Amino acid sequence: MKTDCHTVLCVDNEALVIESLKRLLRKEEYKVLATSCNDEGLKILKENKVHLVINVQKIPDMNKNGFLKKVKHEYPDIIRAILTGYNEADFATELVSNGYIDRFFLQPWYDQYFRWEIKHTLERYDLIQNNRKLQHKINEQKFAFSSLQKQLEDLINNPENKDRLKNNLPESAVNIMKYLPVPIIGVNDEQKIMIVNQEARFLPGDFQSVRTGKMIYEYLPDSITGRVNVAIHTSTAKSMKKCSIGGILFNIDYIPLPGQDGSKWGILVFRQL
Repeated sequence: MKTDCHTVLCVDNEALVIESLKRLLRKEEYKVLATSCNDEGLKILKENKVHLVINVQKIPDMNKNGFLKKVKHEYPDIIRAILTGYNEADFATELVSNGYIDRFFLQPWYDQYFRWEIKHTLERYDLIQNNRKLQHKINEQKFAFSSLQKQLEDLINNPENKDRLKNNLPESAVNIMKYLPVPIIGVNDEQKIMIVNQEARFLPGDFQSVRTGKMIYEYLPDSITGRVNVAIHTSTAKSMKKCSIGGILFNIDYIPLPGQDGSKWGILVFRQL
């Protein structure tokens, strides 16, 4: 993990505590911002991308200034932490349970352990953000897959396309597949690759060099290509769950399409789990 991309904001009205925190984190390559004023802290948040806020105050005083409440409301992605005494650990635990703060640090602290806690906290931030990005991509792929199914059905069922479907897939359908944000590969009944869209080249394994004219079994495990072959020759839609490619799990959907002179082929749609 690259710690130089993280910014930590320390808010405390005691200059000695702030200096101690800055000195502690100096070697960790974090960008450390500090202030003794809550209003100034909010101003800093407006002007900087902050990942972790450490607010130093006694727990009974927390409801008086509402600083962390404002941080939670205006910057929900920022991890909110307090630095408090050992005698208030139980109260701090309750604040975490109630969602008022994300975590707490105890003082006096042990330098090495405190640095590890902050590093662990920022790694948690990265994990949460990466999970959100992944979920967003999954949702995009689900939408793209549903859109693909609908558009292909419309193209295939459109009477104006019937003559063209006897000979080839409409060019508009091919273009739809090429630019969808989900990996798609078209294969015929000989398992030869007929279509490869841009996203398919980001699949794990040897897919970076995948191209039309190659055989699909050169890229997929036998356990998957065997099921694909059955689906192609029976012209049936098939959903293959939890297929492992390069150690990564995918759901793979096979959609049969009309081929030239009655030949059988279809597309494989990959959705990472």
